[in-house]
Parts: sequence; structure tokens; C-alpha cells
Amino acid sequence: MNKKFISVMLGLSIATGSFTTFAADAVSGASSTTTSTTKPSTSTAKPSTSTAKPSTSTAKPSTSTTKPSTSTAKPSTSTAKPSTSTSKPSATTSSVNKPGEVYVVKAGDVLSRIAVKYGMTYQEIATYNNIKNPHLIYVGQKIVIPVKTTQTTPKPAETKPTTTVEKPVEVKPEVKPEVVTPAPEVDVVTSASVANDMIQLEKALSTEGTWIICAKGDLTIDKEIIVEGEFRNKNNPEDKIARKLALYDQDENKNVTASHTLTAPKMIVKSENFKIQEGTFVGDIYVDAPGFTLVNTQVEGNIYFTKEAYRKSFVLQKEAKVTGSIITGTEVDSVSGASLATDEASLEKALGNKWIITLKEDITTDKEIVMSGRFEKQDKKDATKVVAGRKLALYDQDENKKVTASYTLQAPKLTVKSTNAKIQEGTFVGDIYVEAPGFSLVRTTVEGNVYFAKEAYMRTADLSQGTVKGEVAVKTEGIDAVTGASFATEESKLHMALSQEGTWIICATDDFTTDKEIVVEGEFRNKNKPENDIYRKLALYNQDSGKNVIETYVLTSPKMIVKSENFKIQEGTFVGDIYVEAPGFTLTNVTVEGNIYFAKEAYKETFKLEQDAKVIGSLLEAK
Repeated sequence: MNKKFISVMLGLSIATGSFTTFAADAVSGASSTTTSTTKPSTSTAKPSTSTAKPSTSTAKPSTSTTKPSTSTAKPSTSTAKPSTSTSKPSATTSSVNKPGEVYVVKAGDVLSRIAVKYGMTYQEIATYNNIKNPHLIYVGQKIVIPVKTTQTTPKPAETKPTTTVEKPVEVKPEVKPEVVTPAPEVDVVTSASVANDMIQLEKALSTEGTWIICAKGDLTIDKEIIVEGEFRNKNNPEDKIARKLALYDQDENKNVTASHTLTAPKMIVKSENFKIQEGTFVGDIYVDAPGFTLVNTQVEGNIYFTKEAYRKSFVLQKEAKVTGSIITGTEVDSVSGASLATDEASLEKALGNKWIITLKEDITTDKEIVMSGRFEKQDKKDATKVVAGRKLALYDQDENKKVTASYTLQAPKLTVKSTNAKIQEGTFVGDIYVEAPGFSLVRTTVEGNVYFAKEAYMRTADLSQGTVKGEVAVKTEGIDAVTGASFATEESKLHMALSQEGTWIICATDDFTTDKEIVVEGEFRNKNKPENDIYRKLALYNQDSGKNVIETYVLTSPKMIVKSENFKIQEGTFVGDIYVEAPGFTLTNVTVEGNIYFAKEAYKETFKLEQDAKVIGSLLEAK
């Protein structure tokens, strides 16, 4: 064999080795390492035939094997060109990126890991998708994975005369390892919940959320936001308790690139060491935990602290500011537990779900407003009890409960159906229709009339602290349960109303419990008219102008003695035993949790159960 040819063949070797790839994790700061080792490659030269003279000489096959090399060869293919009178055209190649698979980002993804999965660099994917910050991607984001294709451009053929033909030797390409530089830690997304809408934000701020929450754009919600749960800084169990709401975007160098606005009527902070950073919060904040901090954030509203200690631990950093007041106290009366109304829509919603409704500015509506439903609050005289009540607050106040602003509410009509409803401060422009007991005005001006559906509602009302520029009158049509009635707003009044000095109808306005026996006595006529039948009624309910029952009550006593003829108990529940000493006793849609004793069989024979009335105990003859 030609020695020169053998020398050339032996000089062909394939470099092999190992490589390590580092995948940068922009969220956890971790790096994953992958090691790949190539096996030795064997190249065998096939026999070549040389024809120089009429005689033919054939060379035996020669095999040359290279040893593993520690150097890394670039991907390449080397082919020995056959030497003939005319050579085949050679080609040049170039890479072109075309659209390929669409990848949807999942929780925990970083661009570098996605790139490794598809055999690319994160810079290539970021460039193709026009991602300005490759270290900041979001759950649900769609990323197009480009596909590399090769274009071949033919070259003119070259002619070299020769009599020797060699078959090409194919060298297998090696993949050059991708080296990814670890991304810098970006604090705003480390182990964060990224909130693109209010549903995501509420979940992220709950006890099931994360230590850091990032808003991605301006967000508005019409209900209160609650921040609760204990979390550690960067989720490190050994680190301090901390939580953060980031109202901004930032680049890989932690430079803020955009600030966002979060709007809500109320934010309640129950997480210790909670921080709001950058951006703007529009609404009031109620702080019920220590360590609350604002960093370069503007709060367009008030901040209320439930304890003085929480206020003392409050920190304003950088350019943070509060446009409203900073108030401390366990009871901020005008706003505690309130629904805040800033426009017609929020007012309508507030009237349906909270015992106290607080205006934050003047509101005008062309619709009727209705205060309905039963709501309870703590009794100021006895903290262990709750009483029915409702309040419309037309004002703001400071930490000393001094009124700082009063507002005007204008509507064609306000109908009050809630027991013990109150309007405090400010001005109401329109007429008020009262269909429940206990209505009151406190330093409020009514530029209109106040009408009571029944005289009894008017008797229980207190307008002495307010001003009514129109008339105050009773409209008798409407509610049967209160016409000429006595309203029992406390135990002593209940006993008086059921006595001989009482009235034909007695209306409970709330649940009552007494440890004394109740005596019903005296003769009365239906609706107090002499020509009507003897009749008396205890109404354990409240109803609207359409005579629809809107709430029922429970009366508890060890014993009730009925001495009035044709006495009826309607709706609600009586807990205790009843002793009947007169004819015509009737129960209408009421439950008696006890026994009923009749002094005579004749009284039992005239006893009636109407509608869904029931007696849980027994009907017995008194001994």
C-alpha cells in the first residue's frame, strides 16, 4: 500500500470527551448539572484501488482506531472527495429558525430549563419570542420553540485529473455542550405567586398562598382583600417571619421597570411583618398584626390599626406615603366591619351584606334604596349580648372619633325594613319610608319627608338628634302586625304590654329570654274597635308593607299563663310551658318547645293549631 496514503489515514482521528451543562434557575437560584460522555469512535479506511499500468495492484484493507481524547471537537463532517476527471458539486449550509412547538409555561419553569429540554439556549428562545427579560416568565405564558432547518447552496464543480479514487471517510458529528450562565436572583419572582387577575391575587394572599405575591398589572376588586397566614422570608424555615406584596416589575438587575395600582374598598392585614412595595393601593387598610411596612408605596386611603402596638411597629420606607389618616383603636365606629360605598354600584351591594354602610364621598342615584335584613352587633351595655341593628354612616372620622368629613346621599326614596336602623351624620336628600321599629337619626339632616308605615314604628323612632325639613307622618295602610301595637324592645316592656294595661297586639322586636313567668290577662277587642270581637295577639315576627314576614323571634320563659280570651301567638318560637285558663287559644305558624296545660277540657276543645304550628311537648289537662 502507498505509505503516504497510510500516513494520511492514520492521521484521521476523532476527538471525544465529556461535557457539563449548567441550567440556571431564575426562581430558586439553583443550578442543575448534566454530564454526558461520548464513547470512542472507530474509523476504518476501506481498500482503495490504484490503476497505473495494465497490471492491477490491490491493497488489503487497513483498520485504524483512535483512542479517546479529552479535547472537544466541534460538530463537523469530513468527507474525502473522490478524485476523478470531474468532481461532484460541493455545498455550503446555513441555519434558519422556523416556528415549531408551542410550550405553555407551568409553575416552577424557568427559560433555561425549557431551553435545555429542546436542545437550545435560553437566549435563542428569548430572542425568537421577543422576551425582553429572559429571567422573568409567567405561568400560562405561551412560548414558541423555534426549529432549526438547514439550507444547502450548491457550488460550481471543480475538475482535477487523477487516476486514484478514494471512498469518503465519514466522521460522526459531536454535539457541542451548551453553557448557560446562571441567571441572577430576581427577588420579585423568587418562589412567588404571580397574580394576573383578582382570583389569583386573593388565593396568593390567603393562608394557602406564598410569602411573596407579585401583581402583574393594575387590578381592581369590589370586595375586601384579606392577607393572612404565617410565612418565612424566601420560604426559608430558618429565616424571619415575613410577607411581601410587590406592585411592580423589575429587570435582571433588580431595577423597577413598571409600577402597578391595586384598588379595593378594604384590605385586612393579618400576616405578621407584611410589606407592600412600590406602586399604589387605593382603599383603606386595616392592620391586625405587627410589623406592617410600606416601601415606596402610596396608599390613597386611611390605615386603621386595631392595637397601638401594631401602629408603633408600622414603618414607612423610602418615598412611601399615606394620603388619608392613620387611626388607632379597637373600635373605629364608622368603618369597623363596614362595607364602604364610593359609588352607586358599591352602595347597592353594601346595603345587602353588612350591618354598617359607610359613604366615602357624596353619592346620587335615581333608584330607590332599601335597607333590609336582620343584622346583629355587640350590645354596648352588655358586651356578652348581641342586638339587632343597622347603620348608614354619612361621614369619616379620625382616631379620636371626631368627624372629619360629612357626605350627602341623594335618592328619590329610602325604605327602611331593618329593625333599629340608624342614619348618622351628613345629609339625606329624598323621602324616607320606615317599615320597622327602632329607627333613629343622629345629627343627620333629611331634606324630605319621613313616613312611618304604622304608628307603632313612629312611637319607637328617635328623630330628636336629627333634622327633618319635610313632614313626619304615619301612613296606616300596610302592616297588620303593628297597627295600634305595643312594641316590646326589652323584658319589662314585654311584661307590661301583655298585662291588663297593655294593648290588643304585642310585637316582639328581637329574641327575648326571661326567668320570670309571663301572664297574659285582660279583655281586648280586635284592632281596639269596640264593635269587633274579643281578640288578642302576640306577634313574634316582623314583616314588610306587603305583609311578608321578614324575620321571626324566639321568646323564652319558664311559664306563660294565658288568661285573655281568644289569645293568639303567631310566628316564631316559644320555649317553655303554657298554661291556658281561657277559651279560644290559638297557635299560628309558631313552634312551642314545651307542654300546653289546659285548666278545663272546654278550653282544650276550643284550642286551634293553624298553618304549620306545632307543639313539641304534650297537650295535657292541668291538675
